[in-house]
Amino acid sequence: MALKENHPKRQHCVPQFLLRHFADAKGKFYVLDKAIESVFESKPGAVIAESWFYDFVDGNGEPHTFEYILSEHESVIANLIASIMNRQSIAHLTKMDRLNIAQFVAVLQYRVQAVRQRLKSLHDGIQRVLEERGFDGGDVAPNLTDQELQHASLAQMHRAINNGRVLAKRWWMLQRAPDLTPFYISDNPVAMVNYLEPRARMIEHPGAEIYLPISRQYTLYIVSDMVAAVLFTSMAPEARDQAEAMRTGRADQLAPENVEHQNSLQVQYASRFVISSRNDFKVAREMIQGNPGLKELPGYTVS
Repeated sequence: MALKENHPKRQHCVPQFLLRHFADAKGKFYVLDKAIESVFESKPGAVIAESWFYDFVDGNGEPHTFEYILSEHESVIANLIASIMNRQSIAHLTKMDRLNIAQFVAVLQYRVQAVRQRLKSLHDGIQRVLEERGFDGGDVAPNLTDQELQHASLAQMHRAINNGRVLAKRWWMLQRAPDLTPFYISDNPVAMVNYLEPRARMIEHPGAEIYLPISRQYTLYIVSDMVAAVLFTSMAPEARDQAEAMRTGRADQLAPENVEHQNSLQVQYASRFVISSRNDFKVAREMIQGNPGLKELPGYTVS
């Protein structure tokens, strides 16, 4: 889409409407910078944003942007998430509502800095391995310019169309945190895990699970096919409660340790910044102390 006259320079990698749900009554929250283990206070409009992040130039040299399409979709999703929080339920969502939210989640996976950081680390790793083997890494895999890296990352967003359709067909669960143990959010908030087959990282895999915190109090859990089957057949009290939450759409009340587990995923997935409504990053600090590699930018190991 061509640029408008009032085109915004500052573009948010994580939508502001989502970040606002983690702010306190004064509209502020706390941010942990993993890289330097420092905490500062901020507002939603001041963090997790980059200049011209979704802008690009086509083959004819014409400027375009994804910013407007993303903003239009965010307006729809903001209303849907507000309705979830007000009703404390997802039972009222229509099939189209679910598809819209699923597409939002899928796009959010690809519109963050982590995607570009991983692409760069993969390219740099290939160059390094080639040079170690006596090849000219720059000749075989030429250096990527910032613009080429931007194009490559934006091109990946087309995957969100199919991924969104897959997620819309899964069982969903709304989960609620205790008042004294709020959810974190990060600069890479869509956490995908596969506990049954950890190496299977595709959304299409029946073991893939998605966690997206939508406020300091609520998270959206898109349940894997395998886990859903277990929950619906288990006689364990906790499993039965979760199965009931999936059937009814009402929020499943989590224990503090469950919230801390999900917060640990935000720390693990974050490129650099982790956000909380409270100045309490105990979980994050303990994780970084045990694994200093979490302070580094996301990337791949090429060997």
